[in-house]
Order: sequence, then C-alpha cells, then structure tokens
Amino acid sequence: RTMKKLYTGRPDVSAIRREARYLGALVHGDLANFPEIQKRVKAARLRWKCYKGVLTSKISWKYRVCFFKGTVYAAAISGMTAFILTKAECESLDRMIGNMLHTMMRGKGTKKEGEKYKRMKKEQVFRKAWVTPVAVELRAQRIKWLQQVAREPQHHELLLSTIWGKMSFLE
Repeated sequence: RTMKKLYTGRPDVSAIRREARYLGALVHGDLANFPEIQKRVKAARLRWKCYKGVLTSKISWKYRVCFFKGTVYAAAISGMTAFILTKAECESLDRMIGNMLHTMMRGKGTKKEGEKYKRMKKEQVFRKAWVTPVAVELRAQRIKWLQQVAREPQHHELLLSTIWGKMSFLE
C-alpha cells in the first residue's frame, strides 16, 4: 500500500512531521519562527512568575535590572540569534519585555500630565533599565559571532569553505 503511494507521487501526509528540533531550536516545516518565539516567551514568563517577588521588591533598581537581564531577558532571547525575525516578531517580544519592566518600576514608569498619569514610552523604559531592544541585541550577538569566526578561522573551516569555497590559508 505505501509502495503504491510512493510510486503514484502521493505521500502519506499524516506521517510527515510539522516541526523538528535542530541544534536546540524548534524548526517549523514552513520555516516559521512562531514555535520558537512561543517557546522563548513561555520560558521568559515562567522566569518572570518565579522571580516576580524579587524583581518588584524594594531592593536597589540596579540589582533588580541586573537580575532581570540575567534571567527573564536572557530566557527571552536565548537561541534566537540564528533566526531572522520580522519587525512584528521583534516588537511583540519588546512589548512583553517592556510590560515586565513597567511592572518592575512600581509606578515610576508614569508621568503626571495635568490630572492624568501617562505611561512612559517603551523606549524610555528600555533606556532607564539599560536594556536593548530585541532586534539590536540579536544583531550585536551575530556581530560577536562573526568576529569570533574572523578571529579564529582555523576553527571554522567548514563554514568558511561553504560560504567562499576553498581558501588558500586553510590548507
């Protein structure tokens, strides 16, 4: 029965996996980033829930930001360097991180304008917390990786020969 499907050109679609794990990341069949982004958001929110008491406490802002970057922010962007994210995907991650930073600020993320309080813009909150937007952080990580490849080309022979072909200094 399967041989007949194979010869007729109609494979059994139900047997095809929609996603696979490659080098730790979840790669979707149509090369969408959504499954991996969803995984990163879930990991960041889990860390936020675990450490919310510390992150919103009255300890120094500097220490809370350092702890946030090391736990929540790191979980949100870890493993994303290899993916090309769209502007909308980066903005959704930034929005989540901005909302968490607003909560960390405990009311200091607002400005009084007349009778009403207005929430600070996301960019101002990022600047106050010394946190870079996701797109900028991923670019910086990629540049660091390329610098490391350029610094030690003998450790990356396969990558370099795949991109540029045979190289005389690698012989």
